[in-house]
Amino acid sequence: MKRNSLYRLMISFIVLASVALFLFFLRFRGLPSDDLQDWAHFGNYLAGTVGVAALIATLDALIFTINQQDKMLEQQEKQLKSYDEHQRKVEAYSRAEKIFPKLLEERKRALEGNVYEHLKKSGLVGEFFTELPMDTTWKDLLTDKQLADRVAGLEPGWILSMLSLHAHSGNYRLVCFMRDCILDAEELRDYFFSMLDEYDFLVTVTIAFCRAKVGDEEGYKLSRVFDVPELWALDGSIEKIWEGIGFKIQSSGFKVRMSTYKE
Repeated sequence: MKRNSLYRLMISFIVLASVALFLFFLRFRGLPSDDLQDWAHFGNYLAGTVGVAALIATLDALIFTINQQDKMLEQQEKQLKSYDEHQRKVEAYSRAEKIFPKLLEERKRALEGNVYEHLKKSGLVGEFFTELPMDTTWKDLLTDKQLADRVAGLEPGWILSMLSLHAHSGNYRLVCFMRDCILDAEELRDYFFSMLDEYDFLVTVTIAFCRAKVGDEEGYKLSRVFDVPELWALDGSIEKIWEGIGFKIQSSGFKVRMSTYKE
């Protein structure tokens, strides 16, 4: 209990007890008595006045103590929550500093890879490559609207699915890593986009495709974290094209598994 509240409670009890005793002695002259019955009546009087006052004071003190304990527990919970949030921020900063640059460099190297060479190794090269320049890179597919349109014109099948998977899977892991860090430390958003620089298209294009393909709450959670439209209304944008490719694969029944980053 706080000292001031304890003092007020003690003073109230003393005043109430003093008034009860004063009224008793004023009424009965306060003369000593040798009669035990008189003392018994006096005891009953004290029990009905001072005793009740003491009981009320005790209950009030108990209630006050319980309230104080509740406030202390609430304060401790706030402190623990604040500490937990601080720890998550520290860990998010650590991950962003140590892991993100490596992930980004890995994606940059992968995006410079040649699409033809990848599909040649997979045994999937065919008439499709009469539609694309032989030096087309994965970055080209994600930034050049004309090339993306040619991909969108493919019939649903393994080539379309494999192209899309290879173009976006690693990017999806990167974006999910960014999302997890931002959820713990919102201020890391600016850091990530400054690091992405000209590769900031990875966020919007990847979300456009993966939201259509992955769907459900996961895809729209990415949209909310990165504040991107739920649907791209602008026809002809690179995001709109890849969103359409994602919906085409989804509706065709082909399974394209997008995995998130695991430390």
